[in-house]
Amino acid sequence: MVESLLIETKNLTKSYGPHVALDDLNLSIPHGATGLLGPNGAGKSTIMKILTGFLRPLEGWVELEGQNIWSRISASQAQIGYLPENNVLYEEMTVLDYLGYTAILRGVQENLLPSAIENALKKTDLAAKSNHTIGTLSKGFRQRVGVAQAILHQPKVLILDEPTNGLDPVQVQQMRRTIKGLSDNNTAVILSTHILKEVESVCDRVIVIKEGRKALDSKLVDLSAQGRFTLTVDKELENFGMAVGPLAKFATLNFIEKNETGFQYTLTLKNETVVSEVARLIVEAGVGLSELSKEKRDLETIFNEI
Repeated sequence: MVESLLIETKNLTKSYGPHVALDDLNLSIPHGATGLLGPNGAGKSTIMKILTGFLRPLEGWVELEGQNIWSRISASQAQIGYLPENNVLYEEMTVLDYLGYTAILRGVQENLLPSAIENALKKTDLAAKSNHTIGTLSKGFRQRVGVAQAILHQPKVLILDEPTNGLDPVQVQQMRRTIKGLSDNNTAVILSTHILKEVESVCDRVIVIKEGRKALDSKLVDLSAQGRFTLTVDKELENFGMAVGPLAKFATLNFIEKNETGFQYTLTLKNETVVSEVARLIVEAGVGLSELSKEKRDLETIFNEI
């Protein structure tokens, strides 16, 4: 099934003096939750500022549902919600008053204010704190207030920058559940974080940025299925290419170690459908095959390989 793309970037380039922050970057982000990962200085913050329309690239553009956001910037920004890393709140206001004030700034119609606020409170599980002064809330609840203000106007794109930063383990779990509940079929949630486990627990796909370029763009379910297998045999595969014949063009074999179970290799296949045939040919070549299993690789392993 072809994914419905909600927001795309086209050839984004941005420099700060001699430093190139983004280098001809093309991203395609569908509905659901997408994790945006990268080391410090990779360009994540610049991407978010451009996606929200607060920063223009040197070259390239951003499309929201097929339309250039700068051709209709106000209308585009009305469809985007944003929680910055350093979320500034009016601590002397109650949660209810703050959300009412923010909803007006967001352009929510007066007759829709009560339902918009009620919906935001419900989705962030803040109803019980609605009459509390923001300054009296814990860090976790203040972060939820930040998420609530970002979704008041029911945006099509929700951008969250390090939403669990500074939270304790219980608050982290609560925030992750909140984020997961927001990434429905009608919304694209972009989660910028340095926590790999957060992406694994919340997101459907991941984009890794490195030195202003896209280093990885994949569904999470596909990451562990990139044709890598652990192969254990009873003798050294000195003539692997000869054994598998024409299938050698689909396969790469790397020796790992010799241990009590035999000779262990990593087998990488360009086309996984040939794995059974490769196994059969190895056995027919007189090699004892004791293991052929798909490698389980977590996001941290893949991130470190990039």
